[in-house]
Amino acid sequence: MPLAFTHSRPMLAAAALLLATAAGAQAPLPPPASTTGARYVEPSTTTLPQPDERVGSLLTRSLGDAAIVQKLGPRTWWAHKTFYNALFYVGDQGVLVFDAPQYRTEAILKGIRTVTDKPITAIVYSHFHADHIADVQLLLDDARRSGVKPRLIATTQTASKMKRLGSTLPLPTETVRWPDGSFRFENLQVQVHGFTHAFHTDDHSAWLLKGQGVLHAPDLLNGDQLPFLGFAISETAVNLPANLRQVGAMKWDWLSGGHGNVATRADLDLYLRYFADLRAALKKASEEIDYFGFVDPAKANNHAEFTAGWQAAVVDAAVEALRPQYGSFYGYTANTRANARFVLQVLDSYL
Repeated sequence: MPLAFTHSRPMLAAAALLLATAAGAQAPLPPPASTTGARYVEPSTTTLPQPDERVGSLLTRSLGDAAIVQKLGPRTWWAHKTFYNALFYVGDQGVLVFDAPQYRTEAILKGIRTVTDKPITAIVYSHFHADHIADVQLLLDDARRSGVKPRLIATTQTASKMKRLGSTLPLPTETVRWPDGSFRFENLQVQVHGFTHAFHTDDHSAWLLKGQGVLHAPDLLNGDQLPFLGFAISETAVNLPANLRQVGAMKWDWLSGGHGNVATRADLDLYLRYFADLRAALKKASEEIDYFGFVDPAKANNHAEFTAGWQAAVVDAAVEALRPQYGSFYGYTANTRANARFVLQVLDSYL
């Protein structure tokens, strides 16, 4: 699967390299600054975090053998392994799991077992991207060893897309109406909020756990981090602000974003500011840097080369313009350079 190669495997390679570095003589670099001024604390499976708290040393912890597990609601826990998040809810009879991240679910399953030994009785596909759901068979096998045939839940949009693209993953056993359906898991109601004009993928949704104060919305934002390379491999980044505002109108305290730390509304506000600032910096640079200064028929015989040179100069200028404000944050240069290239491509398309 293309996504498995381009998205997950490089992350695992980076994790292995960082782990080797951490284990060697050279000490790892200090952690970057918090994007929201958070206080860093130890993860806890029993204590809810305060609004200004985040899990400390997330990067180095995530490179260890065990998943990080943090309680977020009365019956809801967030699990993190090597840059990926899942979410699980413990009911009276069984466990509801949101997503099965590729190459990470074995550790996440062990993390679930530090909280409960109840069987997994339902699994949700948040959206159809392999890196978030490809290890679902591990959860299905665990459930069947307990004598349970779990529900496999997805939106009608995700189920349709899986069939259309010929997915080799197990298809959902039940679907939830997209974009505004819901389902029940024991005493929990889960609401789907689909993004009609989605920035990430056409079946992108947010899953609200009523009464838990928790929202699961992978690839919408990364808690305590700037947007990942190309806005999390966005398909249509121009829709990101509207998607963020749609989620901001919902009632929740904590957001599980698929990657990064646990997130709050402060992370959402940071994303909106960053997107607006990036767009403004690119607009300024594109107006100040003369395209025709890169047109030289003696150096290239096609305008693609001219445009690539101009785009690189505009991106470099925007990255440096924002560095004083955002440069201390996680992955600033790599992420902002990729995000800027992406936004620049559509900047002038919607006047």
